[in-house]
Amino acid sequence: MSEVKVNKISPRSGTTVTLGDSGDTITLASGVSLTGVNATFSGDLTVDTDTLYVDSANNRVGIGTTGPSTLLDVQKNNATQFSSGSDQRSINCLTLRNANETQYTFAGISLYAGAGTGADWTIANVRQANYEGDLLFKTRTGPSGFAEKIRVKNSGNVGIGTSSPKGRMSVSSASNSGEFHVGTTGGSAFGISVLRDKDDTDDQILHFATQENSTKTRACEIEMDYTDNAMIFRNGFYNHSVYDINDANDDSNFPERMRIDSSGNLDMTNGGGNIILANGAGIDFSATANSSGTMSSELLDDYEEGSWTPVIKGSTIEGTVSYTVRVAKYVKVGKVVHIQAYIDYNSGTGTGNLVIEGLPFIAESTGDLYSSMSIAYLNNIAYTAGRTPMIYVNHNGSERLVLGQSNPAGAWSAIPYDGTGAIIFAGTYITN
Repeated sequence: MSEVKVNKISPRSGTTVTLGDSGDTITLASGVSLTGVNATFSGDLTVDTDTLYVDSANNRVGIGTTGPSTLLDVQKNNATQFSSGSDQRSINCLTLRNANETQYTFAGISLYAGAGTGADWTIANVRQANYEGDLLFKTRTGPSGFAEKIRVKNSGNVGIGTSSPKGRMSVSSASNSGEFHVGTTGGSAFGISVLRDKDDTDDQILHFATQENSTKTRACEIEMDYTDNAMIFRNGFYNHSVYDINDANDDSNFPERMRIDSSGNLDMTNGGGNIILANGAGIDFSATANSSGTMSSELLDDYEEGSWTPVIKGSTIEGTVSYTVRVAKYVKVGKVVHIQAYIDYNSGTGTGNLVIEGLPFIAESTGDLYSSMSIAYLNNIAYTAGRTPMIYVNHNGSERLVLGQSNPAGAWSAIPYDGTGAIIFAGTYITN
């Protein structure tokens, strides 16, 4: 086509004007504008190589590309790395702007799936103040209803179900449907949930669940009881493997095991369980006041009760005896051992002094320390007239009880071995 200079083209309505042949280039001088009403352009359109490209065959528009892969494809080629503290707006791929600076105006985008009853999500930047905006997500709830679901505050705090998050993340629910859940994919019952009690919505529950097998899930809960200002601990299970908020929120599945009441007391009256401590551990009373003595320990680390087997022996030759009655019990609290026994024996063959061995715990080795027992009954065991029979534990690391007799006018002496006799006694001693 030869060069043609035209000052003005004014086609009549309904006519078609064709400029150039295929492959020709039409150049408009600077300042020239094209105006028209209901103008239609056929074929592809290219503006300045790849500033704007319209792919008429696929109905796609490209900005920064001549090969758009979607309805709108915006591309750039810029090696500048992202900087969280720098103004990089000029190199963003796309900007949606509302130039009005009134508070709560917004710039948003709508994601709409469907027609008249379509599902609609809106993502918007809502202006709060100068240089401050909240990013929010809201969804369609009916023909004309919408509800905000997530908000990211300008401070970085995230609210789910609330527009005013109280911390880095706040999750709120108007029902007992569960405020927060973290679990595995596929709907298995493994996870952690934060719930509102369906029977008392002021109570909050932290729920832990782990699938045991295809038909059973074990779970534990910690519940804050608003009315009693108490912390309640529960455990139990439900009979399927898929997480169900109704099961997780059903107290009948999770009986109470213990609670910490508003005064800090540990209450296990509803649970019926026991406190089990590791060997060597116990209850530490170091917070309590000490006596004027020399304190060696404030740890109560043991409680035990049971039976023990006393054995009548001679101190020189132990010998043997036959027992008509031999019953003995003990209770140990910490290092303190309380014992009681009833022994009736005969046919003894020992010699020396009369002793009883078989203490349930070896006596503590503390040198010249003795624990006296109380004799309630003594029969057929000979001792010197005018003297008082007695029995004690010598704290020399042994398991022996020694029988003796006090002498008001002289020295203490042991009771000689007697092959027949009966004794009932009780007392306390210290073990290691």
